Amino acid sequence: MTPEREFLIVILSHYLDHHPNEVKKQAIDFCTKYLEQQEKTTRLEEYCKLLEEKLDEIQIDYRILRIELEREQQKNLSVNRQRQSVELPGFLFSANHHPSKSS
Repeated sequence: MTPEREFLIVILSHYLDHHPNEVKKQAIDFCTKYLEQQEKTTRLEEYCKLLEEKLDEIQIDYRILRIELEREQQKNLSVNRQRQSVELPGFLFSANHHPSKSS
């Protein structure tokens, strides 16, 4: 049992033993609401941890995809350079040179 629950049980027991019915009801309501709020807080903390884990996974996937994209872009640049330098009968066309007669 958590220290908070033990503390609430002590408070509740005190009120149940020493105070009239209305105060008993208030004490029970207070303790019930407190425990419900603690439970909600715990669930939210757990959900937050799950979201953080999912975010970490997404960030890792994103980094992997960025690396793959950069590799593909480099391959495409290389292929495009090869395509831009095409020999035709009598002429050489190059991305870096003006068309000229080949020898």
